[in-house]
This record gives sequence, structure tokens and C-alpha cells, in this order.
Amino acid sequence: MAPHLEAFRQRGWDVILLTDPVDEWLVQVLTSFEETPLESVSRGELELDDDGAEKVDISGLSPWLQGVFGGAVASVRPSTRLTESPAVLVDDVHGPSANMERILRAAQQEVGPARRHLELNVKHPLVRDLATLHARGATEVAEPIARLLLDEALLLEGSVRDAPALGRRLQGLLQQAAAQAVARASLDA
Repeated sequence: MAPHLEAFRQRGWDVILLTDPVDEWLVQVLTSFEETPLESVSRGELELDDDGAEKVDISGLSPWLQGVFGGAVASVRPSTRLTESPAVLVDDVHGPSANMERILRAAQQEVGPARRHLELNVKHPLVRDLATLHARGATEVAEPIARLLLDEALLLEGSVRDAPALGRRLQGLLQQAAAQAVARASLDA
């Protein structure tokens, strides 16, 4: 299931899945159906009640992540659409969708990069741990994790930009995890 749909599934809300390339043009002119507005689940900020859930402040983490990503995202903000995934990329409310970008590129049309927003599930353990690492000044540990968080969001939408760099970052973290597991096993032996 796409991360964009998590909050809707949790609430039992219906979502229309439009999967044909022509649907991108259809939804630009068909903005409602039987007086019900049609809106993309992957565009703009989503205003949903968080059912009294604990608020987590990522105001210190967001600017640092934007600096780490060097303009790869328009903003980093908390998400109300995520319930299970740590992060998702969301289209700008006024810009082209990532899917429209892919369609235009496939048609060999020149298109500039869309402004995408990285939304973080502030309740997810990975995001909380990343915020803790950043708050403690452990940026050398936090940065590769942050980059993999963006890589995962790109991977889930099918648009990894630099697969070799993703592979290197993943290999580095796997090596770290394996070394820590070996060290723990040695202590237990």
C-alpha cells in the first residue's frame, strides 16, 4: 500500500485509485463528482484530526534535514497522512505531480523538477531516533540515516534518482549494524 493512503485506510475512508496516464489530465478538469470534491491524496498538506495524539516537535530537525538534502525537497514537515511509514514525498499543491513529471519525460518533454515536500511521521521510531541523534549533535550518525529516509520515500514512489548512492549508503549502514551485532554476540559469549 502506498504511504499516501495510510491515514485513509486507518479511518476506513474510500479512495479512488486512478492508474491510467490519461487520469492525470482528467483530474485537472474533473474537480468534483456528484458535488463531492475530488482531491489528490499525494498533493499539498492534509488537514486531518490526529485523535488527540501526542504532538512531537520537529522544528529543530526540519531545517537541518533541508540542509542535508541540499534543495532536493522544498520542505520537511510533520505528516498527518502517515500512520505506519516513516516518510513520504508529497507534491506541491500548485505544481505538477511526480507522475505527471514521469509522463512528460517519457514523452520526451522538457520538464523542470517538481517541488516536493518530505513529510515525516513524527510517531515513527525511526523519525524519533533521528530527531534524538540530531538533538544530541550526533550528525555524523544521523546524516546517513536521514539520506536513507529520503531514499526510501523516493523508492516507494518508484523514482530513485541515484541508485548507486542509495546502495552505498545502505551498505554502510548494514556494515555498521553487522559490526554492532558481532560486538554484542562477542560480549554474550
